[in-house]
Amino acid sequence: MEDHLDSTDDIPTPWPGLTELAEISHRRKIGVVAQRGSREARVGRDVAVHAARAGIPTLLYTGYPPHKIPEYLVVDETPRPTASQVTAAAQRRIDGQPTQLVVIERYERLAPEP
Repeated sequence: MEDHLDSTDDIPTPWPGLTELAEISHRRKIGVVAQRGSREARVGRDVAVHAARAGIPTLLYTGYPPHKIPEYLVVDETPRPTASQVTAAAQRRIDGQPTQLVVIERYERLAPEP
């Protein structure tokens, strides 16, 4: 795998139709709105796990980590991270490579800066 993704490369999701529709790529922000507790509420975690399995260094903020964590996935369970904490964590290397995808499950988890 190259040291970084090109901004035109789509990050794969478990669902090819969503991959094509969402066009998730490096340095883009995507929001998925889903009802809490629904199957769709896990879409962020599912995308993060799938991307990591595809060799994309991925950082996942979640309160519900996957049972099996793939090699290129780092899970952070910080309950209320600030934007600067997320930015600092995204600068870390995962398996020697720069982080290429950050998934924050549930936007309301983010805390304002002090």
